[in-house]
Amino acid sequence: MRIAVQAEVLAFGSTVTGLGFNNGDLDLCLVSDADLNAKKLLRSLSGALKSDSSGLTTSSIVMIAHAKVPIVKFKVHVSKSKAIACDLSVGNTLVVKIGSFV
Repeated sequence: MRIAVQAEVLAFGSTVTGLGFNNGDLDLCLVSDADLNAKKLLRSLSGALKSDSSGLTTSSIVMIAHAKVPIVKFKVHVSKSKAIACDLSVGNTLVVKIGSFV
């Protein structure tokens, strides 16, 4: 059984605040009002990124499940010579809020 959950992905961190470097990563957080199991959802998202057929080109997909804040690290290729490194967490809304004060 699949249950539809409304969620959004928010960017935070040095890239958003303008304090990052050109080659820095993009920190992303999936947030929802639903009670989400972060590790289970990240496993699913990692698998979806690996098998994506939407035309989005990703690589270097690694799940780091045993960190204090579990993440999926991946790269999105925006051209043949440019890729953006991304770190995706789930439900880590505190860092998103803190970033809005910088």
